[in-house]
Amino acid sequence: MSLKTFIAQLAVEAGHLNENFKQMSELIAQAKIEQAELIVFPELCVSGSCVGDKWYKSEFLRDLEMYNEQIAALSEGIAVVWGNVIEREGKLYNAVLCALDKQIIHVECKKRLCDDGISSEHRWFTAGEASSEGLMLNGNRIQFVIGSEEFDDAKEYDLVIHVDASAWSLEDEGAYDAKMKDLSLKKVIHVQCAGVQNTGKNVVLFDGGSAVYENGICTHRLSDGFVQESALIGKCFDHKIKHKLMNGLVTAIREFDRQTLPYGPKWIIGLSGGLDSSVTAALLSMAVGSKRICAYNLATKYNSENTKDNASKLAEALEIELRNGYISEVVDATVKTAEIYGYKEENMATLVHENIQARIRGHLLSTFAQIENGVIMNNGNKIEVALGYATMYGDSIGAIGPIGDLTKVQLFELSHEINDYFGKEVIPERLLPVVNEDSMTWEMAPSAELREAQYDPMKWFYHDWLIDQLTNRNVEVEQIMEDYLSGALMNSSMGRWLKYYHLDEGKRFIEDLEWVLRQMRVAVFKRVQGVPIVKVTRKSFGTNYQEVQGTCDVSMRYLKLKEEILRG
Repeated sequence: MSLKTFIAQLAVEAGHLNENFKQMSELIAQAKIEQAELIVFPELCVSGSCVGDKWYKSEFLRDLEMYNEQIAALSEGIAVVWGNVIEREGKLYNAVLCALDKQIIHVECKKRLCDDGISSEHRWFTAGEASSEGLMLNGNRIQFVIGSEEFDDAKEYDLVIHVDASAWSLEDEGAYDAKMKDLSLKKVIHVQCAGVQNTGKNVVLFDGGSAVYENGICTHRLSDGFVQESALIGKCFDHKIKHKLMNGLVTAIREFDRQTLPYGPKWIIGLSGGLDSSVTAALLSMAVGSKRICAYNLATKYNSENTKDNASKLAEALEIELRNGYISEVVDATVKTAEIYGYKEENMATLVHENIQARIRGHLLSTFAQIENGVIMNNGNKIEVALGYATMYGDSIGAIGPIGDLTKVQLFELSHEINDYFGKEVIPERLLPVVNEDSMTWEMAPSAELREAQYDPMKWFYHDWLIDQLTNRNVEVEQIMEDYLSGALMNSSMGRWLKYYHLDEGKRFIEDLEWVLRQMRVAVFKRVQGVPIVKVTRKSFGTNYQEVQGTCDVSMRYLKLKEEILRG
């Protein structure tokens, strides 16, 4: 291929058309200086992909059409390829456009629309017609692929240009390289957008990692570190980053802060001395700096000296302000006030006392946030979100939940990465389990510390896996039960944890499974009201894992399998 090509991996800011156009203008000018013949931008790079029902607004669409004309006006002496929408006969299309010498010379509409919960394209767009003959440019026959489309008949072309705006997920790491290896096309230029966009209930990451493939082999790659980068092919380097998940979470917090909170408020965080708040505080510090963080240790009579010591050492290591205090007086006042309304303390269940403490913490953090003109950080992980192990208007509050799509087990590894990044023990090692062949030991096991000798009821490693299977992997519970019956589950990597938790006994397995399913079902109302979660898996709570409130009948197959498991 003789085209001297410049890859423009744009950090697209959803809804900010003028800023995106400004960045594109500067990159086109840079490409011209580099004497490029072709510059390629990502899918929907003018508008962003996460703009919701702005797609229905006529003035928004009119502005997008205007920018198509302005981009074309910049194409003197260089072919410019970019993704944007076009409107034809009242129908809206997701398209790729190519302009040369101030004229739009090619338009191709996306033929296979994507409905993954993040991009609900059938809601807004019309599918394009069957593939055209492509585009002839400088003697090269070019096919265009948009987003999630397949590479139909691509072998017939000299070059495939794939403009993309697919949300990043942990499961998709390496998948594109594998796909290109299988297809083994002559030449593919894959241009992915970078940065952070927002669906309302999810903060969505785009990692970049734009690349060139020849005969299935990656020959050039831009950074996959969620940042804007551009280069002439031949000057690209393989920038795969270390600690990608950590980097993505920090980028998500930083960009959420910049895009949605441009006035630069203080970040208010409850710092209990447990693992979740420790990890979140470290990520927040990396994202916005220690000076904008106010941390609070809201101790009760059940908090151990160890957890208070953890919070203090973490704050010192991160150089963030920590205010210590006790909430006992407010808890006692709440109980006394309840007695005025006829509710005697001795008749209150233990759970009532626990939730009073959690809600008092939420109340105080909200008060501190208003005093500081700040916003609250949420510390909940995915297992807590799934099982409803959070108190409404207590520890469920916040502006964003950066670890809400991560299991506890993932936080163990993330803690080591954070400590590695800082070059010292920021996340206390005593909060992490020591896992042996057939056992697990804790110096400090996870606990909400809302009553004496309280420990979290989750079965770590197994429940992490189970909830990931049921939500992110979309595995039916009946399949898990069948695997248990056949012995496949016991022979898998989960077998050791089933034995560890004594779930190799059928009755206990069913009791535990139904507890998880029940907890997930009754916690839907909490998730509906929950904070926006940073999406790092294919199916995260929020936008693309669809739930309804209420109960559903179990299947006949479920009842039969349950009976077989209990019968042993």
